[in-house]
Amino acid sequence: MNRYQPNEKSKELFELLDKLDQCNEDILYHATKMKSKRLDHIERNAIEIEKLAKEIQRQVQLMRRK
Repeated sequence: MNRYQPNEKSKELFELLDKLDQCNEDILYHATKMKSKRLDHIERNAIEIEKLAKEIQRQVQLMRRK
């Protein structure tokens, strides 16, 4: 059985998805556990999620062109 060896573009996509997941976890943590500056943390992570979503879209488009 051959092991899957992701190419460079797939690795970049996986890294972006990991960052997206981390931002989502931070939002959930600050929304439910933290009281101090909760909205600031949520807003900061939401902005980061927007940037990551655009970058993921760009990466997927590059992968489809290949």
